[in-house]
Parts: sequence; C-alpha cells; structure tokens
Amino acid sequence: MNMRRLLGSRGTYERFAFDSSDDIDVDEMATLATDAWAADYVDVVRPDFPPAVLRRLMGGSGWFGVGVWLNTGEMVGYELALPRVLLCRGVTLNAYYVTAFTVSSAHRRHGLGRWILEGINSVAFAERGTDIVFSTFHQGHAGSPTVQATFDQIDDWAVNRFHQTAIWTRRLDRGALSELDERVQVTRLALANDVLTAVSTGAPAPWTAAELEHAIEAGHDVSFSLSGQFASSYLSADEDGVGSLWIEINDDAWAFVPYVVQPLTTNTMPAFKFGQVQGIFGRGLNQENSAQVLTALLHFFRGLGCMAAGIFDTGGLAPAALRGAGLELDDDRYYYAVRGPTANISLFDTVRPPYFIDFS
Repeated sequence: MNMRRLLGSRGTYERFAFDSSDDIDVDEMATLATDAWAADYVDVVRPDFPPAVLRRLMGGSGWFGVGVWLNTGEMVGYELALPRVLLCRGVTLNAYYVTAFTVSSAHRRHGLGRWILEGINSVAFAERGTDIVFSTFHQGHAGSPTVQATFDQIDDWAVNRFHQTAIWTRRLDRGALSELDERVQVTRLALANDVLTAVSTGAPAPWTAAELEHAIEAGHDVSFSLSGQFASSYLSADEDGVGSLWIEINDDAWAFVPYVVQPLTTNTMPAFKFGQVQGIFGRGLNQENSAQVLTALLHFFRGLGCMAAGIFDTGGLAPAALRGAGLELDDDRYYYAVRGPTANISLFDTVRPPYFIDFS
C-alpha cells in the first residue's frame, strides 16, 4: 500500500514524504540518479546509485525521504535522510545525515532542489525535532549552492562547512601491493543485542561497543555514535559491501575501521567497485603500524574485487603513512557540513580534526 504523504503541490509537481522503500519505485530512483548525476559529472568519476545501494541507504528504521513527482506519476527528484546521533565536544545532537540529493536533468531551474530541501527541513526539524542536518559536498558540483540559498532564506539558520578534505586513493588493479604481515589479523565485526562480536566466529570483540564509542568520542571533536543507523549499516552481519573491521597488529596496536564498497562510474561506462574507508580509530598507530593497517585494508578491498580504494582525510592518519602504503592525494576537495539553527551550528565553529565521520 502506498503510504507517501503529500507535502504540497506546485503546478504539475507534487512533493511527498516517504519512510518505506515499499512506498516508492526504487528502480525508478536508480534510473533518475543515473541521469541526474551523469549530467553533473561529465567525463569524470561519479558515484553510482543502483537499486541495491539505495535499498541499503533505506535500511533500518527512522529514516525518511522527500521526493517530487509529476502529477502523471513520474519521479523527478528526491533526497534521503538517515537518523544519526552526532557527538560534538561532549554535546549529543540528534541529527539526520542527508544523502543522494537528486534532481532530474530535464526538470532543472524550476526550484525543485530547494523545494526538496525545504521538505527535508519541515520533516526533520518541525516534525521530528532534530537538532542538526549533516551532509557532504563535492566542491564544484551541484548541490552546495542550492543548500546555501535555501538556508540563507531562514532567519537564525546557517550552513557550516566545518571541514575541507581531500581523498587519498590507490589503484588495486595495477602493480603489487606491499606484503601483508602474517601476524596481522583482520576480523569483521557485527553488533547484535548490544554485543560486538566477530562475524565469522561469534567471539566477543576485544572492546565493547560502549567502550569503543566512549573512546572515539573522547578522541575526536566530532564523531558519530555507533548506535542507530550507523550500527544498522556498518555493524550488521547481513549487509553486503558495507561493514566494520577490527585490524589487530599486536595486543597494543589495533584499528577499528568502518568501510563501504561504493560503485563508481564515468559517463555511461560500467560501474567499478571502490573500497572506501569511512574512518579509522585505534591504539598504537605509529607510522609503521598505520602502514600495516592500510596494507591490510588494501588487500581486503582487492579481495572484494575493488579496482581502487581510498580514504578521506579526516586527520586520523599521518600523510607519511598514507604515502607509505602507496596512496596518492587527489586534486578534488570535499566538505563535511552541518546545517540548521545557528545556536547548534555554532558548536562547530572551532572544532579541529581528527574526526570520526563517514562520507555517505
């Protein structure tokens, strides 16, 4: 049964909120994303959003989306909002991570992007009482100007791009990787009934989820809680292409690493797999041990069939360690941003890396 909720109409367009993938045509969403993102990323690599990725984003509970349809039934734009708990210098913020912002290339310049964002604001802030909306931007590409213009129209609201980042990448289909030390252990973790365990054996992890989250929060000005949608994505044993690893060098040196295998493409070329590190937190990560962690990750991603791998620079690893593992710094720049009431946004005015935040 279609449970989309009408948020208003404008000419031949209708705007709806939805909170179940049963309420929309996910294949249509994927086709729309291919069209829209290809128009914004001509002759350059871009994310691909096949149905499997969109369904993963719409997994778990508490998420919602805002979409625009023609009154004939054709979908022409949408954005998804995923519930997160954002931790900033001891302050706990209820947040939504918005992603997959898409407007059909044939329906640009009708104000649909702003209309979608206004719908997101209405549901997130007015209806659900969230404190903040979190997002990422690729410098020079669509999305950021629309967001800024939307929030400029609201008194006492703002956008704070609190961190600019590059991405370190390496091709995995060219050249040999550094040899992996046989003593390094790589274990995928899952959270079940509040217990963090190894997926392969069911054995408890060296740290509990609560201990890990507390340590991550203490070591970062900005981080995501390991609960809720973060857990259902990165700490689920059922999800393919996304998870979290425990990489142990020795008893005193280890790393906790959320990851995702992101499909990327250029124009109409077939998508390839990109292994994306979503954060690194650990103990004893000097330059040598950090290089061991990165080498283990590169081998892991190659084993999953990834053509390349990378990590956004959120300050967790020294550049020397990244270069030592054969990663190179890309020229593009990306932003992590928060938006909403100025009183909440101002918390991010003086934050400093490292951060424990994913790029979704």
